[in-house]
Amino acid sequence: MNKNILIITPFFPPQTHAAVFRAFKLVKYLKRTGWNPIVLTVNRNYLYLEDPDLLDEVQDVPIYQANYIEPTLRGLRMLLGGEDTSLKAITAKAKTIGAQSKSTDTVTSNKQSLFGKFYKYILDRWIQVPDRFRFWERSAVRMGRKIIKEHDISIIYTTCLPFTSNRIGMRLKHLTGVKWVADFRDPTTYAKRMYSDYFPVFAKQKKIEQDTFKYADAITGLSGAYLNIFNDLYEGRYSNKSYFIPTGVDDDYLPSFQNREKENYIIFVGEYLHEYKDNFLKIFAEAVNSKELKGKGCTLKIVGNKNINQKQTEEFVNDLGICNNVEYINHVPQRKLYELIVNAKAAVLIPGHTALWWTNFAKMVDYIALQVPVLAMVPMTSEARTELIKAGIGIFIDTPQQGVTVIKQVFSEKFPMTANKEYCRRYLASQQTKSFIDIFQKIQ
Repeated sequence: MNKNILIITPFFPPQTHAAVFRAFKLVKYLKRTGWNPIVLTVNRNYLYLEDPDLLDEVQDVPIYQANYIEPTLRGLRMLLGGEDTSLKAITAKAKTIGAQSKSTDTVTSNKQSLFGKFYKYILDRWIQVPDRFRFWERSAVRMGRKIIKEHDISIIYTTCLPFTSNRIGMRLKHLTGVKWVADFRDPTTYAKRMYSDYFPVFAKQKKIEQDTFKYADAITGLSGAYLNIFNDLYEGRYSNKSYFIPTGVDDDYLPSFQNREKENYIIFVGEYLHEYKDNFLKIFAEAVNSKELKGKGCTLKIVGNKNINQKQTEEFVNDLGICNNVEYINHVPQRKLYELIVNAKAAVLIPGHTALWWTNFAKMVDYIALQVPVLAMVPMTSEARTELIKAGIGIFIDTPQQGVTVIKQVFSEKFPMTANKEYCRRYLASQQTKSFIDIFQKIQ
């Protein structure tokens, strides 16, 4: 069997952000299982911070970088030798001079100006079509054909969004005859925030999605709900080649679960969004100020971008009188984060009861793999509720009073939970890779 596979993604280390890790872990664990992954990615990173140490984990994997120019004034300036105004450069400069980092891109720094609005319209309606990676396509296809020939590639894997990744995969399949696995991290044209506001652009994006389902040899998604959405959109025509494969936590980063004493806190990981308001914080405040918990040092640790999280929550925290019960922690390395999670009495997942029913939240993936109880405010019918029930770790908050009760029980350790360890292992990177290998073998 040919085990040479080309992984096509614009998001790969040294970039470090949520969209990187699904393909990155697949590459890392494919190599360990005797496959020969080869990566095709971009040669420029404009929007994300970087962690070069991540590349040490895939140092034996060939990584090709096709030319990519961001279709913006920033991209043009940098191409012509102007100042590097990528996020990583701005952040590095800010650290050097002790200044606050800020974007110099006109559209982000002056969104409300007349020029800013016009500039954004030109980009979104006419230039970044189907998305901002459009000028990566030609060089990626050219380089991809060369890689396929030189390395005897039998399968290509693409990750979407962006839509351009699927265009590249489609063209390479037509040009070379390789098998194609199209992976969806999002339900593309289902959720409004995933596609263009302008109908002509949306029509092109929709056509890419339709052609992907038509021509790909296998369709995968990181949420089981995607299969339901795609089944409805395409009347079940492609159900026989569609698969649910959750993203997995890196096995190497797992802390030991043995003889661990839970500490007196619950933990929220990520960005505290404006939409969350004070719904959970009010419930938490009532619980920790109850006669059962008052004065016992019960804490909510909020881990993520400290500036953003403080800005979104401090007013609520002050008004509720729980300043001594909330601790803000800035971004920490992944291993440290996992230690914080497994030491918590419970994790917190609070998108609300009406939003994002289809999402398999990245932070929830961590919670399931780490077998930590989850205090969850999620829709009654949702991917999150389904998976937390299967994992045996969901503690659901469907009313405020119920929330107060279960938080008191969690801190008092009177809420017995038994994780479904076998199901939780499905959320490990090694299992994610095994599931993909099953598909790769099936389509050859």
